[in-house]
Amino acid sequence: MGRVSISKMLILPRFLYLFSALPLILPRSLFKEIHKLLGELIWGPHRHRIAMNKLFSPPTEGGLGVPNIELYYAAAQLQWPTLWLASPNHPEREQIQLALGLTHIYTWLSLLKPQRIRETCIMKTARVCWRRYIMNPQETQPYSPLLPLVNLPPIQEIQTTHDLAYWKMCGIEEMRDLFNEGTLMTFPQVMEAYDIPGAHFLKYRAVVTAITKYWPSLPIEPNTTATLHTILSQGVSRKAVSVIYSTLLTERIQPLSALKAKWEADLLTPISEAQWTQAKAQIKQISRNMRLKFTQLNYLHRTYLTPHRLHTMYETAKAGCPRCTHDKADFMHMVWQCPVIADAWEIVLDNIADITESAIPNTPNSCLLGIRRVNKQNRYRNKFLDLALVLYKRQIAMNWKASKAPEIKIWLKILLKWSQAEVEAMLDQTGREGNPEGKILWDGYVQKLVAKNDTRPP
Repeated sequence: MGRVSISKMLILPRFLYLFSALPLILPRSLFKEIHKLLGELIWGPHRHRIAMNKLFSPPTEGGLGVPNIELYYAAAQLQWPTLWLASPNHPEREQIQLALGLTHIYTWLSLLKPQRIRETCIMKTARVCWRRYIMNPQETQPYSPLLPLVNLPPIQEIQTTHDLAYWKMCGIEEMRDLFNEGTLMTFPQVMEAYDIPGAHFLKYRAVVTAITKYWPSLPIEPNTTATLHTILSQGVSRKAVSVIYSTLLTERIQPLSALKAKWEADLLTPISEAQWTQAKAQIKQISRNMRLKFTQLNYLHRTYLTPHRLHTMYETAKAGCPRCTHDKADFMHMVWQCPVIADAWEIVLDNIADITESAIPNTPNSCLLGIRRVNKQNRYRNKFLDLALVLYKRQIAMNWKASKAPEIKIWLKILLKWSQAEVEAMLDQTGREGNPEGKILWDGYVQKLVAKNDTRPP
């Protein structure tokens, strides 16, 4: 699955350069076509077995981290206004807050004087992306908590109230500063919170009158959305595009609840949220190789076309197991419940126990999903267990229609080859001298594999 890496390293930078250099308003239909082409790149001529929305999720959430070009476009267009909002000394910060914080943006912008905010192509594109990707059009917000109290053109009562600049120095800059848990604070509470002198009571009353006139449905909760809070809390950063993209992607990750229910029905036991998180994270932790990651992804999403599934699609296809006489060869039967495969799994686990001197529970939870107790202090042992299990799962998938289980001898040879390559990748990641004890432990595993294969390492 180097094609996923190609989409990240070759395709994405070209799009990202254009998005950052050209502030253009692009239709969503364009991104649908781009994602369709990405799907054809990843799957080739084969049928797409996993939806692109799931592949966009990071490996820790059951995906492959395929770049979502549409969200990267939104992040590239929103990086400049978010950087301006994060800069407290920006000359147009208040006007940008007004433009981006309101639900009915164009209504409020029509009340602004032309010289109050420059209608540049960058701001126009950012405003469209803000409404499209950050603000939920189905939720009506009576007001924005980011509305500035100083020099607010639509509210004449606040605009004519002088000395509000003093309030800004005391910490009262926006609408949300006058609220406490969704309710307007009283003047004594404002005095206590911001150290406002009592002579400002009339100014406070003018502000409250203006607020209650334009938004009579108080109390209301003025909190910002989680997306806006996360983006603005990053401040000025060179990684603004990555931060905005990660925030937008996190809100769109699918929970995979239906997939979890299928596994629970087959395992006849509930899966806790912690266990399900561990199963999803197994895709990233299993190896640095994309082929092995994709194998674990296919097992988690149950994408393989079993005989029973083919029979439901085509009546002429046989629904029975090619290895035994079972007449309903579904996914769990093909990878675990078949007597031929079950006997092979016992031999595999016995060999792993001989090599690592530690037993793995003979359960589908630990072997297929990777749900088991992990010794965090022994990273090399955990990596070897994951590698050995995923390689045999890959052998099962490659010999899907065979009349017998994959040969243990072939699996041991493949495990020896991958073990020598995997330890080199781990050392390159952690440093050659990072964990000498782990390297010695892994070398012991390799020597035992050599003895079992009765061969010498190359």
